[in-house]
Amino acid sequence: MLVTHDPAWEQIYETERQRIRTALAGLALDIQHCGSTAVPGIRAKPILDVLVGVERLARGRDCIPLLQGIGYDYLGEDLIPNEHFFGKGAPRTHHLHLVEWRGPGWQDKVLFRDRLLADGVVARRYEARKMALAARFPNDRASYTKAKATFIAGVLASSPAPGDAG
Repeated sequence: MLVTHDPAWEQIYETERQRIRTALAGLALDIQHCGSTAVPGIRAKPILDVLVGVERLARGRDCIPLLQGIGYDYLGEDLIPNEHFFGKGAPRTHHLHLVEWRGPGWQDKVLFRDRLLADGVVARRYEARKMALAARFPNDRASYTKAKATFIAGVLASSPAPGDAG
């Protein structure tokens, strides 16, 4: 279910970022708010996406018990390529994506978020796509996510690479 953007999401993220930083005690090189809840003005599922960058993906294994200690369920590294994926809450309130810092998973999530923040037309197109997909796949998260991936890939392909002057 998509809901109107809630300005409280930013403070909820900031509180969670501090909890994660403390729990990981230096393992996290960077923590970012990503996903639709990070984009004011568009509807989103009320689940915060948190992106955690570590030196190497293998270091993610060291993070599992630490994140479990603050309420995250480890959902595996097979759901999303090159990522350790966690969920929190029942029903889910947070998704945590643990990836190699500045690796492809990191770059794609940050670039897509930044493109939505910078271009309201693209953000509204994404919102419209998500609303249509939510209606089409109300009880099939895997199909919903797979169908969104096509839109996301198109946005990423048309975006300048990080550091480009275009």
